[in-house]
Amino acid sequence: MSNYYTQFCTAIKASNDDADWCEKHMALFGEFECILSADDLEEGEDESDFIEYQSLCKLYGLDDGDCSPDFEWEYDEDSGLFILSATDHGKPEHAATFLREYLRARHPKRCHYFTWANGCSRTELGAFGGGGVFITANSIEWNIAHIWAEEKSKEFEKSN
Repeated sequence: MSNYYTQFCTAIKASNDDADWCEKHMALFGEFECILSADDLEEGEDESDFIEYQSLCKLYGLDDGDCSPDFEWEYDEDSGLFILSATDHGKPEHAATFLREYLRARHPKRCHYFTWANGCSRTELGAFGGGGVFITANSIEWNIAHIWAEEKSKEFEKSN
C-alpha cells in the first residue's frame, strides 16, 4: 500500500500585532474543534466565538469530519515570521485561505506565494506533482503542475 503526501513550508513577515491576529484566528479552531452545534458548548464558552468559528469552517471548506485546517503554524518572534507548513497530508488550499484572510485583515496591499509538493512512498504513475499559488487580499490563483504539463502537451500536439 502506498502513502501519499502533500508538503509545503512558507513564511510571511508579521509584526507582534499581526501575530496576535493570526493566533486569535487559529485559536478558534482549537477551542471549538469538532463541536458541531451551539448546544454542545460547555458552560462559559462564548456562543459568538462559536458562530465566528462556524463561519471560518465554511470559509475553509471544512465539514463535520474535518475540524481544523490541515497545516501547522508558528510565529517566530526572533525573525518576525509567521510560518505555515505541512509535512504529511497538508492542504495548500487551507494555507492559501488563511493567508488571503491575513492579507485582507492586516495588509491589503501585499501579496504572497508558495509552492507545494505531492509525493508518494512508492513510484506510481501520476503520484508526484505539486504546484504554486499566488495570493492577494482579494484572490487566490493556482498553478497545478499536472494541469500545466497536460496543457503544454496539448498545445504542442496541436502545433505539429
